[in-house]
Amino acid sequence: MRKLILAIIAACALVIFLWFFFGYPKYQDMRLRKKLFTRSDYPQIAAACVKLANSVTNDGTPLLPSDPVVPPILRSLKPREIMYYSNYVRLDFGGEGRYTYDVQQSDTNPKLWTLDIGSPEQFGSQSLTTITNN
Repeated sequence: MRKLILAIIAACALVIFLWFFFGYPKYQDMRLRKKLFTRSDYPQIAAACVKLANSVTNDGTPLLPSDPVVPPILRSLKPREIMYYSNYVRLDFGGEGRYTYDVQQSDTNPKLWTLDIGSPEQFGSQSLTTITNN
C-alpha cells in the first residue's frame, strides 16, 4: 500500500512538472493573445503611438515601458520593449507567438496611421484600426 501511495504522489508530481514545463507557457500565450485581441481602445493605442513617433529624436531607439516619454496607455499594456521611428512604432509583447502591435504611417497619405497586431509564429499580421492624425 505504501508503494502505491508513493507511486501516485510521484505520478502527480510528474504531471505537475510537465504541465509547468509544457502547458503553462501555452496557457500564458493564449491569455496574452486574448488580451491583445479583445481590447476596445485600439484608436487610443494608435494615437498614443503616433504621439510617441512624433516625439522621435533618435530613430530606432528601444524604450522600456517605464521610460517617462512612453504615454500611460502604452505603459499599461506592459510590452517588453518599444521600438519607435518617426513613421513607425512597434510594441513587443513576446510570448510564444511573438506578439506585437505595429503602428505605421501610410505611404500614400501621411495623415493615416494603421494599428496591426502581428505574430509571425501564428498568423502573420492583422489590421485592427486606422486613425487620422491631423
